[in-house]
Amino acid sequence: MLRVTLGIVFFWCLAAMAQMSIDVFVRMELADNLLKANPSTFNAALVLGVGAGSLLAGWWSSGRVELGMVPFGTLLMGVACTLLYFTSDAPWMARWLLMVIGLGGGLFNVPLQAWLQERSPHDKLGAILAACQQLTAIGMLFVSGLFWLLRGPLELSASQIFLVSGLSIIPIVVYVVWVLPQATIRFFVWLLSRFVYRVRTYGIENIPEQGPALLVANHVTWIDGILILLASSRPIRMVAYADYVQGRVLSRLGRLFGIIPIRSGDGPRALIASLNTASEALLRGELVCIFAEGAITRTGQLMKFERGLLRILKGTNAPVVPVCLDELWGSIFSYDQGKFLWKRPRHWPYPVSILFGRAIAEVDDTEVVRSAVLELNAQSMLLRKERSMIPALRFIRQCRLSWGRMKVGDSGGTVLTGGRLLMGALAFRRLLTDRVLAADGHYVGVLLPPSVGGVLANTALALSGKVSVNLNYTLSDDLMNYCIREAGIRQVLTSRAFIEKKPVKLDAELIFLEDLKTQITTFDRVTAAIQGKLVPLRMLSR
Repeated sequence: MLRVTLGIVFFWCLAAMAQMSIDVFVRMELADNLLKANPSTFNAALVLGVGAGSLLAGWWSSGRVELGMVPFGTLLMGVACTLLYFTSDAPWMARWLLMVIGLGGGLFNVPLQAWLQERSPHDKLGAILAACQQLTAIGMLFVSGLFWLLRGPLELSASQIFLVSGLSIIPIVVYVVWVLPQATIRFFVWLLSRFVYRVRTYGIENIPEQGPALLVANHVTWIDGILILLASSRPIRMVAYADYVQGRVLSRLGRLFGIIPIRSGDGPRALIASLNTASEALLRGELVCIFAEGAITRTGQLMKFERGLLRILKGTNAPVVPVCLDELWGSIFSYDQGKFLWKRPRHWPYPVSILFGRAIAEVDDTEVVRSAVLELNAQSMLLRKERSMIPALRFIRQCRLSWGRMKVGDSGGTVLTGGRLLMGALAFRRLLTDRVLAADGHYVGVLLPPSVGGVLANTALALSGKVSVNLNYTLSDDLMNYCIREAGIRQVLTSRAFIEKKPVKLDAELIFLEDLKTQITTFDRVTAAIQGKLVPLRMLSR
């Protein structure tokens, strides 16, 4: 608590020192290079940087307190302050560096303020915040005296004051990393993972803010434990095979993050000792995570849960939080295609969903936990369905990706590229919705053989929000009319050439594609080309 408070005081002291130095720096050291130098633009750069850093910190925090940003923000402030010493002949560079100082300040201050408010006892929060503000005022008063000392007796220029400030921040960076090694590494790994994975987290509030809990997850890839660690704001002790944390670097990281190694090959006693270590962690109020399947799935399906989780829970009264890792099957770290690593990623960044279920108390059967994980998996499938594109949007996207390549063709010799197919479908849609189809007709029949015309008719109807009902032309007229009556079809898209080969008598209005083609104007074609190339996907599907 004291360290966090001192960190906040340090931020405001540095801000005060920067503000006092900027005025002198601009008016006395940049005057030869900048006519009538105005410090307001330099102060504005600093303030804009703080605002941007605060917004970035809020975005990166994702609803949790992320102290790992503090070393990163401190480093930015130190480097930028040091480089300011060399910018007396480059006002534009000085502005950018002041903005970087502000950016680092936002990343430094926001996590500390959030931690202080979240972790302070609620009945003493007001007193703690008041004490923090009082210390801040004292610190800023001290900095005012320090600035006078540096400018007066020591006769330092403003750029030299920035240099001294920057160099003095470097030891603070080392100290912060030493105090927060786990948070620093965790944030750095999380930042790198943003370029590889697009992680969606659901139910994170089901992890208790205080007290013990055993997280039980399915095991799909080598990096499941890392993803769960990154998703939680609380430290989690992972139960993992000892082979995964061997070597000088991995063993040190394992000790730093409190990984509990399982040595099943050393016999039952070693296994029980590891499980007892996990139980002791729960008794101390920590979070522990175990992959109850005991191995990475080779099929993508959830395997049987081992009874080790019951041994860990024995005598702890800790709840179980089920965890489901979804969408990871098929990634390079899974066993898809019968191998790890050596396969091409299907997506970049790769989508991942992590679901945390409601805590289960007094678990005495592994099947209860396994069923909870399966339910989360089903829930994730529904969420994935909500995010997935409707067929019409997929059609538009694929046509744009293959704009100049052949997309469809038929035995009649008609061939269309992705661009021509999309423009044709959009032009037909415009014609159908504006001049042809009944506004209250939801179902529209299609009586066409497999052909480019059939593709255009079906896609135009899908883009129009209508449901196309493809009638089986091998049926008798009576059966087709029965289908028309049951579906409530009043209009049928067909072709004169097709009707000449197979005459039919249908109880619906026949609309011929040949007639529609002659009604498409140049304006319709130009509009379709602009829509197909420039208009956003979701606007086209409306």
